[in-house]
Amino acid sequence: MANITDEIVWFAEDPVLPKDRSFLSKLSNFFFPQAVISPAGLERIAGHRYVSGAYTYLDGLLNPFWTGLTGYLPLWLAPNAVTTLGGCHCLASFVTLWRYRSLEGEDFPSWVLLFCGYCTFAYYTLDCMDGKQARRTGSSSPLGQLFDHGFDCLCLLSHVSNCLSLACLGGTRWFLACQCATHLVFFAAQWVEYHTGALPTEAGGIGVTEWNYGVAALAIANAFVDRPALWRRSLGGPAAGWRVNEGFVAGYFAMCAFCFFAGCGMVKKKISAKKYTAALAKTLSPAVLAAAPFLLPDRLFAGGYCRHISLATGLLFTTITIKLIVFGMAKMTYAAVQLEIVPFCAFCVAARVFGDSFEEVFGTTVERGLAGITLWNGFRLLGFVRAVVEQICRRLDIYCFTIKKKQN
Repeated sequence: MANITDEIVWFAEDPVLPKDRSFLSKLSNFFFPQAVISPAGLERIAGHRYVSGAYTYLDGLLNPFWTGLTGYLPLWLAPNAVTTLGGCHCLASFVTLWRYRSLEGEDFPSWVLLFCGYCTFAYYTLDCMDGKQARRTGSSSPLGQLFDHGFDCLCLLSHVSNCLSLACLGGTRWFLACQCATHLVFFAAQWVEYHTGALPTEAGGIGVTEWNYGVAALAIANAFVDRPALWRRSLGGPAAGWRVNEGFVAGYFAMCAFCFFAGCGMVKKKISAKKYTAALAKTLSPAVLAAAPFLLPDRLFAGGYCRHISLATGLLFTTITIKLIVFGMAKMTYAAVQLEIVPFCAFCVAARVFGDSFEEVFGTTVERGLAGITLWNGFRLLGFVRAVVEQICRRLDIYCFTIKKKQN
């Protein structure tokens, strides 16, 4: 359980730099982070122990399968390398679907869906094997949790892309709405762990295993059907005015809302009412971030820039979620206002306020501004992760992608 305060902490003090350091020093550490975890936080991370959530029936059924596959991995292969290999599958899926959907519209080749289904299956299978490889090689560490959950967050981009593209909703505001809802639910799960010490991984007997393998199965099944005819047909009956894909989105939002409020209930049971108000304030930044991209002009969506908006938003969600994971492990205070979201949100507001005058005011187009902010969000994510990994590896005296030989 992290450092839970009674009062809302709007802006957190820099945990590393002394308060008497100059403003420029603190600004430099924000843009080019060298250290983001305090010395006391590093000690808490060194003693951190992960507490997993409940297992579902499918988890128990597939556990021997995952264990058997892990036995084929070489003993020199680091668990974080296994996690990264799984993440690379999601990257391949995301890039392939983006390319072929851009070229072919909604009528992209069926093999693309087969490939995306395989990638999702391989990603989650490797995700289940990394912890077993860590125990098998005696190399378990808190860094493994950060890698595991960090990649899980980033790979949500691929999962949502698969589901909404096959449902003929790629490139729409519904696509972005489902992505933001998914990121909010994932953030909420880490938020629950931050306040309770345990990560929820299932709700109502349905967990992350069912979700990930379900996404894979859905992609593979849709490779063999006429997708536009299936997803755009009427639901019939009382819902005759709804298409199948619209019903899918409605059900998806209902599932996300259930998971989010279930998480809120878990936290409310564990802490006092005053602390609960302070805890809810920590969801302010992700909530604002989820709303910000909908301020962008319609022409970006009509012009095929939805994927760019999706990527910019997803990278930023990943940054603030990984920060919550790290601060939860380090028992450091996570502020309500995360400054990382300010540039992107300011860009979205400016695009809405200035509209067609954006280029005249800022000297560049909204499209180029979106490309720039996407690159910045990626740069910021990599910089933050690099600083965290270096600090943890140095403190624990471990390597990130290889297993360090123990001294006799």
